[in-house]
Amino acid sequence: MLLDINLELAQSIILSHIPSLASEELPLMESFGRVLAMDYAARHDLPMQARSAVDGYALAVGEAPVNSSFLLKVVPSNEAAVISEDEAMAVTTGGSLPEGTQAVVPHEKTLLQDGKLSVLESIKPGANIKTSGEDYRQGEILATTGTIIDGGVAAALAAFGYSRINVRVRPRVAVLALGNSIVPFDVSPEPHQMRDSNGPMLAAMISQDGCETVSIEVADSIESADKVLRHMLSRADMVVCTGGTYARGTDEARQILEGLGVELFYWGVPIQPGSHHGAGRYQNALVLALSGNPAACAVGYHLFASPALNSMQGLTSLPQIVQARCINGFAKKSGSRRFVRGHAEYVNGGWQVEVLPGQKPSMLKSLLNCNALIDLPAGTPPVGIDDEITIWLL
Repeated sequence: MLLDINLELAQSIILSHIPSLASEELPLMESFGRVLAMDYAARHDLPMQARSAVDGYALAVGEAPVNSSFLLKVVPSNEAAVISEDEAMAVTTGGSLPEGTQAVVPHEKTLLQDGKLSVLESIKPGANIKTSGEDYRQGEILATTGTIIDGGVAAALAAFGYSRINVRVRPRVAVLALGNSIVPFDVSPEPHQMRDSNGPMLAAMISQDGCETVSIEVADSIESADKVLRHMLSRADMVVCTGGTYARGTDEARQILEGLGVELFYWGVPIQPGSHHGAGRYQNALVLALSGNPAACAVGYHLFASPALNSMQGLTSLPQIVQARCINGFAKKSGSRRFVRGHAEYVNGGWQVEVLPGQKPSMLKSLLNCNALIDLPAGTPPVGIDDEITIWLL
């Protein structure tokens, strides 16, 4: 086991031990938000034949533009499948076109009197026609493995009759809060106790990452933690322990995990908040130990757990890192590498970030409206207003 390793090494170790997950087939209507486990291609041209792009009239104009000097006979659509140059036929958006159609004129650009149609402006050949294969050609890729099924992907799959979709299984995550002063969030605490806010926070983040929280538990002793963890490890792809990483000078979480037979990869990453962090593996389950302080727990999730869960689903694992202008500064010098919670916006062609209030590891305030981590290297002096800094977009 490695001790006190840098962040990038810790992340690479975790990502090199991602458990392999199966795929499953779901009805299209139950697959939204899931991640494709295979490529999908167009089964035929789309559209399969030429169709009208507007409500209007199909015209057989040859190569000449049509103008108001033309008077065309309107042929009922149920009586002809072919039109000649002196005829027009009413068509609807997406509807098929009669043979001989060279263009479609919108209703609003025509005048119909006594069964004769006047075209009020020039319409060139090919106007307002969806040509065969204009959208997709047969065999063209619609979406690749690792694509999240959103509205556009769902529409493309539906257009080609894909009714059942092969997707990645949702990673299953279990969360355990360690501490003899922690009680479940829905329990009234005694004066010496506090409610568990990490469990619901992590469950929300896990859901945002497209994964499933299968259990949230609180353990107030090594014995109870041992029992609960054994059950969690049997049914989860990842177990996240919060708290007990550095209590009274000892790493209780580490002792518990080693006692269970968890193979620890490393312990300790010199960052603030949450330097007493560890990761390991038990059979096919990934195990992470995060700080019990809420802000430190959240930072640890974004830096370690979220990339791992993304990787399990075949998604880009690490957050995007960009430069941003700090709009309000941060007055504290950074002894070790520090991740400050912030709110980032893209304004006038560049990123800007606001340092959020409540930056103590024990405080919740900086987690509200947080969409970026400000990465301050060890030895960074206080950050001034308008200073350029590095941020991780969440």
